[in-house]
Order: sequence, then structure tokens, then C-alpha cells
Amino acid sequence: MKRMRAIDANRIFLASVIFSQGMIYLVSGVGVRDRMVLQILVQLFLATPAIAYLFMQGISLKEGLSVRAIGWKEGLLLVPLALCVNKLAEFINVFSQLFTVNTISESMTELIVKYPFPFAFFTIAVVPAVCEEALCRGVLYRGYRNCGRWVAILLTAFLFAILHMNPNQFFYAFALGIIFALVNDITESILPSVLLHLYINGRSVVLLYLSVKGGEEVLQEQVTLTSAMIREHLLLILPWTVVSVAGIVLIVFLLVRCRERREQRKVSLFRREEIEPKSEPGGLATVYSPALVAGVLICIAYMILRMGN
Repeated sequence: MKRMRAIDANRIFLASVIFSQGMIYLVSGVGVRDRMVLQILVQLFLATPAIAYLFMQGISLKEGLSVRAIGWKEGLLLVPLALCVNKLAEFINVFSQLFTVNTISESMTELIVKYPFPFAFFTIAVVPAVCEEALCRGVLYRGYRNCGRWVAILLTAFLFAILHMNPNQFFYAFALGIIFALVNDITESILPSVLLHLYINGRSVVLLYLSVKGGEEVLQEQVTLTSAMIREHLLLILPWTVVSVAGIVLIVFLLVRCRERREQRKVSLFRREEIEPKSEPGGLATVYSPALVAGVLICIAYMILRMGN
């Protein structure tokens, strides 16, 4: 059963990659060129195979995506966690610009300049937070979880990162994916990662939109950074990044304590938990299948093509 769940997740990942990219090419081919419409459609197409799988299996969205209410203490802890995670993502994003191109800022700038704030916020913040989390921290994580907590956390973080098909986004998306999945595992709900994802994307939209008042030239200056400017920025935010990492560790510890009090049992993030019978194999060997490799290779190929353009 464990093996079949992982294989199903791999097939869903491959189907999501093929369906989302194939449908976007099809939609573009019939004349749809509006960036906002395409941005929304690619996210919806990305989540469609996962939702279709739940429907065919007779699994409700609430159960399949682990949509569960969290306690007020966990909810309050998400506020400082969002601030700390955003600072970590900022540092990784800036650092990666030493050897990658920040193309996502350019596309975001185009949406911010062209559309009113509510439309840009919905397109860049709300839709990805819902669709990407439904796929990665919902269906895929559920499929891999029985192979081991950390196998599921690291693999879904990697798939989340590579689905962006952008070298610059890959690095901080991978870090965010680990934290999102870890927090979801502790709280046993997808809601924390949706809210954290929404905050991080939404904050970027708000800051870019406010910068519009300074003129489009100001936005372009934020997008185009020299190596010297990047290094200076890294040194400036490094102390805050260290504090943020310490804060993330502390908040994760507090979330674990909240779960311990709720369940009245000791919880360990590093002890191996066997959900399926112990006679079945676990670990990475349980996760591998040709569908997983094919999906990853398609994302890499698409990433290389985008870099060439």
C-alpha cells in the first residue's frame, strides 16, 4: 500500500507538469496572450490532476488536502514565523542572484504596472498559495508521508521548487517548501502553509505596488542589481537572517509543544514513525518510479529552455 501511494503521487506530479504546460501552450496557441489570465490558468491547470485524482478516489477535499482548523496558539505562532521565513527567503533570493537572473521580479513588475492592485494580488498571491499548496503540501505530501516524514518533507520541497522552473526561485522555494511541509506535519493541517505562502507572495505584491508610486524606473532599479549591490545587501541583512533562522527553530519547537499538549504524548520530529506495517520497506527506495524521474526531467528541460531565451 505504501509503495502504491508513492507511485500515485509520482504520477500526479508528472500529470500536473504535462497538463499545466501543455494546456498553457494550447491556450496561448488560440490567441490568449494576457499575462494575468495565463498566470491564473497555469496555476489552475497545475492543481487540476491532483483534484481530479481525489475526485476519482472518492476522497473529499477536506480529507485529501488535510484541511483542518488549527488552535489559536498555533495561529498566533504563525505571525512571527511568517516574518522569520520571509527574511530567510529574502536572503536566499538575494544570494542566488549572484549566479542566477531574477526573472520573476520582472514578470511581477509587469503585472503590477498593468493591473489594479486587487487583480495583481489575487493573481500573484492568492491563486498560487491555494493551488501550489493543494498539490505539493496536500496531495503529494499525503502520498509520500507513509514513506517517512523527512522523505515526504524533502521530496515535496524539491518538487515544489523545481515546479517553478526558474533557477532563481528554486533555491528559496526549496527552503520554504521544507518549512511549509514541516509546519503542516506538526499541525496536521494544510492551512499554515497556505497562510505563510499567501503572506510571502502578498508582501512582495504590496511592496512592488507601493514602489509604483515612485515610477517604473524605481521598479527597474530593484530588479536589476549589480554584484556589488547584491553583496552589500547580503551583508546588511545577514544578522537579521541569523536571528530569523533562530526564530524559526524556536517557533517549530513551540508548535511541537502545542501538539504534545493537544495529544498528551511526546512528539519527536526525528524518530522514525511507521504508519504502515513494519514489514513493508520505506525510505527513498519506496518513492522512486519512472514517472517521478520523467516529471523532474521535463521541469529541468523547460528551465534550461527558459534560461536560453
